[in-house]
Amino acid sequence: MWPLLLALTSLMPITYCDSTAMRDLPAPANVRIDSYNMKHILRWDPVEVSEERLPVTYRVECDLSIRNLPMCENITETQCDFTDKIQPFWRAVYTVRAEVGERTSAWAKTGHFQANKDTKIGPVKSLVVESHENTVKVDFSPPFSPILKNVRYTSYYWKEGAEDKIKVPSRVPTHFVLEDLEELTVYCVQVKASTDFIEGQASDPKCVKTMSRDYSEKQLAVTVACVIFVCGIALAAGFVVYRNRSLLKRLLYPPFRMPNHIQEVSATSAEA
Repeated sequence: MWPLLLALTSLMPITYCDSTAMRDLPAPANVRIDSYNMKHILRWDPVEVSEERLPVTYRVECDLSIRNLPMCENITETQCDFTDKIQPFWRAVYTVRAEVGERTSAWAKTGHFQANKDTKIGPVKSLVVESHENTVKVDFSPPFSPILKNVRYTSYYWKEGAEDKIKVPSRVPTHFVLEDLEELTVYCVQVKASTDFIEGQASDPKCVKTMSRDYSEKQLAVTVACVIFVCGIALAAGFVVYRNRSLLKRLLYPPFRMPNHIQEVSATSAEA
């Protein structure tokens, strides 16, 4: 009995050393998460291994404290896009280790990350500002899709050169109209998307000059007059064509007349 116990005891240090030797690779360094508009990518610096023919691969996991979920496995690039593999409300630590065959490194970890609190929100897309008389129409698109449920938009406008900005009350999320503005004045608009936890990036200002109401009415009158004039000319031309359709038909399709030399030949043949 004792010899068997001694044999097992003597094997324990050897087993421990073998397990330690398997983790002789350097751990990935500079591990960070780049998260922008709810697109999440874990990045790290490459692990250099000399005198090794096999490629260095990496494994990335999501540590939820109650369980670990694989995000990327057996990859050679030094980044892992885990956007579609998590829920926005998960609060987790992300770990990565290097692997070469059966050799591994220690796990390198990030801090806690929760997508709906830690992502960066960029400016809104397709901001369009149009002037109509003394009003300005504003349209834009969300910064990303699908948008988070608690995203709200804050909009400001101001006269060009003014320091004070006027906040626009929130109504329709991605569309609003600024009314009762001064005529022939340049107004600028800026929109920002935010949540309860994240302050989004404001868009670049878009500016437009309002028109004069009188000028708009004159422009409409001129347009209507031009349309009426063109329609009148078209009707007159049609009437002339209809009244002289017989003459036009003779001009366009004259009756057939046999050439003179053919007529002479025919007459000679008839006399003979």
